[in-house]
Amino acid sequence: ASIGSARGSCLAMDSPASSARKQRAARTDTTELPQPMACSSADELVSHVGEICRSLQQPVRTEELWEERALAMRRLHALLLGGAAQHEQFARLANSDLAAPLALQLTDRRSKCIKIACLAAGEVAARLGAGFAEGASVLLPSLLRLLRGAAPSVVVASADGCIRALVRHTLAPELLPPLVAGATARGGAAALRG
Repeated sequence: ASIGSARGSCLAMDSPASSARKQRAARTDTTELPQPMACSSADELVSHVGEICRSLQQPVRTEELWEERALAMRRLHALLLGGAAQHEQFARLANSDLAAPLALQLTDRRSKCIKIACLAAGEVAARLGAGFAEGASVLLPSLLRLLRGAAPSVVVASADGCIRALVRHTLAPELLPPLVAGATARGGAAALRG
């Protein structure tokens, strides 16, 4: 009996590496909204967005960096919840600096990274509205590729939701031709037809 109880107590204890993994997993959890993060000045916002962009421009296929990229996207979401879109410069930063790195995240093999990128892009569109039309145009081709491929259903659902958010909030007419082409193409995205 003492051997069994000793074995049970060893299993219950977390190693430092296991504990660190659990903490990182909690920070990259896509089911909970991040805590809002306010910026007191435009300079602080530019600094945060620059750090986020640097993290998102890391190689997508590198196994060790996916958590850092996921945390950067969660930080972007936290900035939006904290009112970053109310700063005049945020629309310019979102269109010129953030759109391409976010589109890069949509090429990742990890469904968690794709899901976080879709959530962040949808939140940017919701906060900026028509001010994110240029960024939406950058993201749309990558999102449509996710719908056309043999992606897992969680990825397809995230991409479909993001496309719907981009169209609903930006009201950008330049998004319509690629959407129509994607919906009518042979073997096209069934999700777009729904």
